[in-house]
Amino acid sequence: REGTKGGKRFLSDQDARPPGAANPYAALWDNGPDPVAGLTHALAVRKIALANFGEHNVRPGVPLASLQEVLATVYFHHRYELTAAAKAVGGLDYAYNVRGDSRPPSSHVPAAMQRAALQAILSVLSPATLDLPEPVLALLLPRAFEQEDHVEMFASSTSPVFDALGAAATASRMTVDALLQRERAARLVDFHRRDASLPGLEAVLDGLVAAGFAGPASRGEREAELTRVIQQAVVDGMIRLAEEGEAPARVRFRVDAALKTLSRRMQAAPEGTPTQRAHQDNLQREIEAHLARPRDAAPAAPAALAPPPGDPIGGLSALGDCLLPLAR
Repeated sequence: REGTKGGKRFLSDQDARPPGAANPYAALWDNGPDPVAGLTHALAVRKIALANFGEHNVRPGVPLASLQEVLATVYFHHRYELTAAAKAVGGLDYAYNVRGDSRPPSSHVPAAMQRAALQAILSVLSPATLDLPEPVLALLLPRAFEQEDHVEMFASSTSPVFDALGAAATASRMTVDALLQRERAARLVDFHRRDASLPGLEAVLDGLVAAGFAGPASRGEREAELTRVIQQAVVDGMIRLAEEGEAPARVRFRVDAALKTLSRRMQAAPEGTPTQRAHQDNLQREIEAHLARPRDAAPAAPAALAPPPGDPIGGLSALGDCLLPLAR
């Protein structure tokens, strides 16, 4: 009782680790009492760290190729706060109540917090957030002679060269999958049914489409290609959820409806360059193939490279002896 009055909470790993976990106050490796503020702060720290990233982040005499594994922890610095904030969307605040303890019953995460969490998460899906500065990319060299790969390295489809677009695709998928998780999607439908002020699944789908497809019509090729990466992640994530066998029909038909609307929109207003039109044609073919699939068809293959492992944190490695703090 004293702990509860003082604002202390106890929830266990069973409430924190599952992908569909619902309580934003049960999260691993997050910081602070507000998961939305935590994500906003983590993204700000990440931006500073990337701006200051350079040769000084490894010790003298260490191959610069080691900067790849240092970069991984910086580029995905926000991942734990992202997970915590995602639990606020379609979230439920609850405790391990027992009869007679006089604690309040469970309650939906407030609508304002859910919408703020959604906007903070969607902010990750922008070229400005996902791109890496050219001076940083110039330092990410292939592995040195007899230098072994490291567990914290990025996967790459451009090996031995660092895959900048692959890193952006991985971060995009991480963001999309956090929102389009099947239990979370089902809760959004049910909670919105019970309280119309709460965002429903449609709000999340609309937000993802807007994040990927509502940018400026004119942009440089550097930003345009990153936008295509985001669009691919959004469409692939929606298709994965719609083909998720354990997702209820009320989730799947809503996702299919959003995909149909998006396909019609792209068909009605194809964008400028031949590359962009080819990209949109490919997205439309993916959507059409999904909508026309047999009911028992296998889900689509993963489209993005897996991120370096993040959880658990801790332990020592040989790498630890050669790294220096991110800021001088």
